[in-house]
Amino acid sequence: MINYAEMRNRGVELGLNVMPIKTEDFVWDIGLNFSYNQNKITDVRVEAAMSVNLEKPVSGEFDSRAGLPVKGHPIGRIFAYRWGGLDEEGLPQVINGDGETVSYKDVVWSDDLMEYQGTSVAPYYGSLSNNFKYKNFNLGINFTYKLGHKMRSPVSSGLYDATINYSPIHESYANYWKQPGDELLTDVPAMRSYDLFEMWYYQTYYANADINVLDASQIRLRDVNLDYEIPKSLLNSIGIQSATLRFQAKNLWYWAANDLNLDPEAHDTTDGYWGNTSSVRFPLPKTFILGLKVNF
Repeated sequence: MINYAEMRNRGVELGLNVMPIKTEDFVWDIGLNFSYNQNKITDVRVEAAMSVNLEKPVSGEFDSRAGLPVKGHPIGRIFAYRWGGLDEEGLPQVINGDGETVSYKDVVWSDDLMEYQGTSVAPYYGSLSNNFKYKNFNLGINFTYKLGHKMRSPVSSGLYDATINYSPIHESYANYWKQPGDELLTDVPAMRSYDLFEMWYYQTYYANADINVLDASQIRLRDVNLDYEIPKSLLNSIGIQSATLRFQAKNLWYWAANDLNLDPEAHDTTDGYWGNTSSVRFPLPKTFILGLKVNF
């Protein structure tokens, strides 16, 4: 373990509970929680890199410093190339430091080519809960939210991953460049399975372009709980002190800010560098639970 950086962390957390209605039979309780956290790397002992180390082109090794913090930026920083579209052969172009659109073949690898896009760690987060109690029934509805952060799109994983790692590729790859003129219709590069390393090389630019950095903000209906407390008059005769029947449902709904409607919690938004199929997880399943709690 190496202590390779220093960080300043500042934030605020607020909580509010109100009870709009309270009668003998009915109670409505609302709980709101809001948190804001801002961090910044103030010093580093190992300089981070934002680009790939191609000094060993045979193996195509990544620079081992790529995931390290960058001074002056928050944890989870995301940098990206400025996308310049595809050329007439379906190969990536980027905008260099002089504002020129150049082929990936003519790019001089430099950290200056990549621009800061944001952080993969949500600075704003919290929850909203509503609890309704009517006689022996109790209904709880809980929302959570995370706002203001970014994620790399998993659609940037391409044929190289599928060929070498047998990984799935996103359906958007059906729109890859196939013939001259397609560069006006798509940003997905051509697929050249006869030269896998070269394809890995140029798809790296696509995977790490600003067009594949998405808004990861989200709102979720985290869970709904319905409890029914069985009347004691029905339990005393059978030696039970109390019993509660519970129904619980989780992950019923979510809203995502990105245009692709990708669930940020089904992808590794903390990977602030490479977008690849390893960042894709199974979607959060809807779950339903029925239970009975008994006290003797």
